[in-house]
Amino acid sequence: MTYTFDPLVPRQIDRPTEVAVGPLTAERSAALDEAKIFAGPADPADREAWRETLRAWRADARERHGYTGAAYERPEAAWAAGCSTVAQVWLWDELLYSFEEHRFTPERFLADAAERFGGLDAVVLWHAYPVIGLDDRNQWDFYRDVPGIAHLVATFHEAGLRVFVDYNPWDVGTRRGADDLDELAGVVGELGADGVFLDTLKKAEPELVARLEEARPGIVLEGESKLPVERIEDHSSSWAQFFADSPVPGVLRAHWYERRHMQHHVRRWHRDHSEELQSAWLNGVGVMVWEVVFGVWVGWSRRDAATVRRLVTVQRAVRDLLLEGSGRRWRRCPPRRRPRACTRRGGRSTA
Repeated sequence: MTYTFDPLVPRQIDRPTEVAVGPLTAERSAALDEAKIFAGPADPADREAWRETLRAWRADARERHGYTGAAYERPEAAWAAGCSTVAQVWLWDELLYSFEEHRFTPERFLADAAERFGGLDAVVLWHAYPVIGLDDRNQWDFYRDVPGIAHLVATFHEAGLRVFVDYNPWDVGTRRGADDLDELAGVVGELGADGVFLDTLKKAEPELVARLEEARPGIVLEGESKLPVERIEDHSSSWAQFFADSPVPGVLRAHWYERRHMQHHVRRWHRDHSEELQSAWLNGVGVMVWEVVFGVWVGWSRRDAATVRRLVTVQRAVRDLLLEGSGRRWRRCPPRRRPRACTRRGGRSTA
């Protein structure tokens, strides 16, 4: 029997985890550690008990894993909690680079992002794959040999964006230099990168975390796919890649565990992003905009781009509520007007 992966169809490991209401045993609590999304309750009568179960799990998991939240207290990393939109950008994307003028064109890229998506909070500068391996250059060469890349990073910083570099742990067959820890720390320092995307990794090993923090205090690490609960402690962000939601929208486990932990929904091959945008909206998290996927154009529709504009406009305006929730009271919405979320703050109702 041959299995063919279809990126448009959720795998079993991407599906939400059911949350049985009732007393939380040690076994059930540990099992919930493995969730990507906690499935919403199908029966409205279970909502309060469902919420209480999630609260109990969070308290128990934090105690079991000795959670301190120290990484989120770093002032240099505070921006990550408000990073709603990050774009994964191929260095030679024609919006970012002019092949006629042989120079980067961040002004063109930023203008397009502002018009379509309401602006970006960060970019991942994707550099090597799929061309790495054509010669003996390694992943570090694919940053260091690029004319104008330091100026490109500086221009993004001047525009208010944060910049991630990419780490490819699988690059072992090209020219060898120093060990990966030193090379990556060197690139981060040379470019003034704000974060590192951990390609193919769910998490960085503790020694890599320490080495990068030494090179760039406040560095933000963002892994690919589900981040283990115990490593939310030292990873400020993570991808929610191909995470499938429940019919009744659910709750992202990592963001529920720590509100300041920013997750980015990613469905790189999808042409319709409405499902992940709904989950991002309801959970108060972000999205990854990825339109040139390893040289393949998978552009976002005007409708989805417009949804992102609306989402980030609200998130940026009420970021304090999303992080702290102070002064917020939930109220029951009228039966005939049932928006996805309805709150009251300072005497004003919002939906």
